Amino acid sequence: MFLSKFFYVSSLSLLGLFSAVSCDDVSAEPDVSPPYVKMPAEGGEATAKVLRMDGGKLRTKWAYKSVEVEKGIFYRRDSTLRIDTLTDGRVKYWSSWYAFYVNMAKNEIHVVVKPNKSKDMRSVRFLGDDLYGAGRVSFSVHQDADTTATK
Repeated sequence: MFLSKFFYVSSLSLLGLFSAVSCDDVSAEPDVSPPYVKMPAEGGEATAKVLRMDGGKLRTKWAYKSVEVEKGIFYRRDSTLRIDTLTDGRVKYWSSWYAFYVNMAKNEIHVVVKPNKSKDMRSVRFLGDDLYGAGRVSFSVHQDADTTATK
């Protein structure tokens, strides 16, 4: 009886010890600030900074993953997305009503949204992953509906 309790307690202790020391430091992972913006129906522009989670200078490399538009309650990959590299080195991810611009250093995401002439709110999000698969770059844009629209 004593031996089984001893193994039980020692197993729990070892499990707790391994759990405590095996946690990865995520302070260097990429984080977007602000993670989302709300735009008026008239359209507009906004810029988000990609920093480390602890606020320091980003050294981790990350890559574009997808741009998704909201369809009902879910986000779906935008099948009309076009990607262009501009002469100044920025990469433009765009479709009919939005455009995301990522600078060469990948520490800034700029978005431009055209006016929303429908009575429905619309949303789009830009997604990226760090090259190790641990961090996620996510920047969402929510645009208000046109309150004067009839359809």
